[in-house]
Amino acid sequence: MPRGTHHVEIGQLDHDGQSYGLLREAGGRWQLNVPRRARRLVGQRVRIEGIRVGFSELSVSSIEALVPADRSATTSKRLRAAIVPAVIVFLAILAWYLLA
Repeated sequence: MPRGTHHVEIGQLDHDGQSYGLLREAGGRWQLNVPRRARRLVGQRVRIEGIRVGFSELSVSSIEALVPADRSATTSKRLRAAIVPAVIVFLAILAWYLLA
């Protein structure tokens, strides 16, 4: 692939102490030129867009964390599990108050 080509990749953001890299889900690794604020995403699954500037190097124009689909479902199940008992307790207290 020639330099200057646009790439969209998904993988895990890696930092070896000096440089950032993307461990691609499809295999392989890109070395990345990213802003320092990307350090908060290290270890997470991310989607990047960038331009190839070297043999295995991308200059990143966009980076975003990807939340696994099952994570949001788990969160909503946990939320429901917490809300239902609270509603039951509230209704029991309300009924006791109204009947007393």
